[in-house]
Amino acid sequence: MESKFRVGQVVKYSKPNLNEENIRFYVNEIHEPCGNLKEKIHIEMICDWVIKPTFCFFSEELEPAYHTEMVEYNGKIVQSENFGRI
Repeated sequence: MESKFRVGQVVKYSKPNLNEENIRFYVNEIHEPCGNLKEKIHIEMICDWVIKPTFCFFSEELEPAYHTEMVEYNGKIVQSENFGRI
């Protein structure tokens, strides 16, 4: 099964709680579905902290962040491959 996420991609919560709308994460690992388990994504919070919080979520709880699809580059709107870590 092909994942809609890639390692290094920037993601956000698909249904954020109050005050979680601007939190972004890097995708560190993608675990394919196995049996009854759905696809799981290991993520790391983008922040200035020395030790970055890491989490594991099912993929339907996350979505690509707004700036990983279309960006402005030299005054033109272009398709972005990935503005996360590679």
